[in-house]
Amino acid sequence: SNEVPSKIDVITAAEIKLRNPGTTADALESNVFVQRTQMGGGSPVIRGFEANKVLIAVDGVRLNNAIYRNGHLQNAITVDSDVIESVEIVYGPAAVVYGSDALGGVLNLTTKDPKMNFKDDAILTESNYNTRFSSANLEKTLHLNVSTAGRRWGYFGGFTYSDFDRLRAGSRAPIGIDSIPDHWLRQQFVQRSNETDIFVNNNPLEQTAYNLDAFTQNRTGYSQYDILQKIRYQPSDSTYYTFNFQFSNSSDIPRYDRLTETKGGRLKFAEWHYDPQIRLMSSLKLNLFRQENRLFDEGIVVGAFQFIEEDRIKRKFQNLNRTRQREDVYVGSLNIDFKKNLNSKDVDLEEDIQYKIFYGYEGTYNYVDSYADALNIKTREIIPERTRYPNGGSSMYTNALYAAFNMKDPESNLNLKTGLRYTIASVLTNYDVEDLQQYIPSWDLESINLENRSRLTGSIGLTYTPGTWQFKTLVSSAFRVPNVDDLAKIREKNGFVTVPNPDLTHEYAYNGEVTIAKEFGKKQSSNGLRGKVSFTGFYTYLDNAIIRQPFFVPGGTEADTTLIIDGDEARVITNMNAGRATIYGVSANLSLKLHSNWNFKSSYNYIRGRYTAGSSDLDSLAALSHIPPTYGQISLGYKAGKEDRFKSEFVVRYNLHKPLSEYDQSGGSSDNLAQAIEDYGTPAWVTYNLYTSYRLTEKFNINVGVENIMDMHYRTFASGISSPGRNFIISLNGKF
Repeated sequence: SNEVPSKIDVITAAEIKLRNPGTTADALESNVFVQRTQMGGGSPVIRGFEANKVLIAVDGVRLNNAIYRNGHLQNAITVDSDVIESVEIVYGPAAVVYGSDALGGVLNLTTKDPKMNFKDDAILTESNYNTRFSSANLEKTLHLNVSTAGRRWGYFGGFTYSDFDRLRAGSRAPIGIDSIPDHWLRQQFVQRSNETDIFVNNNPLEQTAYNLDAFTQNRTGYSQYDILQKIRYQPSDSTYYTFNFQFSNSSDIPRYDRLTETKGGRLKFAEWHYDPQIRLMSSLKLNLFRQENRLFDEGIVVGAFQFIEEDRIKRKFQNLNRTRQREDVYVGSLNIDFKKNLNSKDVDLEEDIQYKIFYGYEGTYNYVDSYADALNIKTREIIPERTRYPNGGSSMYTNALYAAFNMKDPESNLNLKTGLRYTIASVLTNYDVEDLQQYIPSWDLESINLENRSRLTGSIGLTYTPGTWQFKTLVSSAFRVPNVDDLAKIREKNGFVTVPNPDLTHEYAYNGEVTIAKEFGKKQSSNGLRGKVSFTGFYTYLDNAIIRQPFFVPGGTEADTTLIIDGDEARVITNMNAGRATIYGVSANLSLKLHSNWNFKSSYNYIRGRYTAGSSDLDSLAALSHIPPTYGQISLGYKAGKEDRFKSEFVVRYNLHKPLSEYDQSGGSSDNLAQAIEDYGTPAWVTYNLYTSYRLTEKFNINVGVENIMDMHYRTFASGISSPGRNFIISLNGKF
């Protein structure tokens, strides 16, 4: 990472194990901002970019698909945190290597690989377990894995089952306000009794630490299981294959923000949940290294297939029709990556300039099936309903070639990295016109065709390391192809209905950033103070930025600005390439080795964003959505004993106040104005957290932690659910 001009963070398996997160979304909170719509989710934000503007990859396969939306995505939990080996966070546009969607950055998750035994012909087998209990949501988790290592074959298999109950929030008001807002508390919920919907009080709302039920968020619990199977076959010293199978399946996941939504002073929905969410991935990876040929020295080829099912179930209060929307997504992909050292064999790699090239191909294909129906819960009659995406099927494909060049000069400590990527993309959606006209009578749209749109992107960066100083500079560009969700979705929320926009096109990001870092202290010293401090400033310009804007009924006139959707009148909005936007900010990081047993870390992130719908007048600039408040964390770690038998870490996490003036005020904004405090915004908050680990024997370890020690009631910006209150965590893990 010292040679890469981008800012990169890495979360290791050891760090995840110490902090014992319930889900991968929880694990990401140690480095990035995470928005939450319900307990069963978590939407990471990198540099003010979120959802389909952040690329998530697992074991070299992109998770982003044709229905990744531009609001908030909760898919991070479909990757099991108990099998993660590392999470690499790349900040800023990274299109040359990763392609479309990498506008704000990349979350590159790597799961544990099979081990090999090259020493002899013995077959080595190891089994591990991990159990976890958390008090705030009564989490019960069991994880088991088995590893077998041979000379030619290796196997790793993992299984995790988690059950989460109702989430309890904190009892103390956040910083800057006198009491917890009423709409943050679960005052009522809907229950079916004697074939009718009734309101049930969630106990008197006395805001005291003793009345814990006042802070219990009913309808938040769910369960999930995850399976990972990896087989490695190595027929020679320079070639191996890895078969990778991953499966994640959940129970119903309540959509908490919609279940607390009100209309006319009462709860709007009796039911709103995601039906079991399924993610299946199978891939075959070929690794080639130490190759003696002219084309490459190392190569990786990954072919993958994914199946994703997303179901939404909802029923309004006292309405007998339960609506179900189902999306099935089929994804195929092929990635080919090669590396070639351009130096001759007699070059001294310690002194002479090194030249390398990287080149490859990526191809993806997505197909989306969208269904919808309504079940009368009394008569059991099933009737057709409006689909979320075109009911005639939708497809999307991309083809891309890239090449990158690296130069490293050991004498001057200078590294140059540059590259280009050329991408062609197409999207095709098909509508049943008669069905569509039931909801938008004036529209006779049959299809949306975004065909063979191409884009060239590039980057160039320098890293210079004179002594204990380091200077990095990077200029890069990135793009995002409008997907099926951007182009063709029909969706109502909070009185706004999103309609398709056939004229949508690519959005582009142009980024510049500078990093200055300084190391101090002696690396050879085991006790003296040593560490590193770094500052990164960035500026990203978005052209043709896709944002939601007020619109009129398709096929109608500009005076037709509302539609009747699901029995409610809603204002029409659509995704538009609305002019330009800018995002800028600074991050600061400090890492100190105070003593051989003590370490200190601190991070600070400041981000701001503005956009305008085409005007160059600076007075017309408005706050851009998805921009988190200033946030960061401070941690103090301690370890002692042989092979770090005892570990402890005290962590302070904080968010500053996000005023309403910094919210995107446009219709259908993803900033979720309804969740903010009127005339105030999102208040500041701070949590104090302690994590400890002690290895009792060679085969048995116990982890104990307590989060949000002061029991603060808070919501992260744009979230529709309050975060956990005081939370005690205990985990037992070991080998057998």
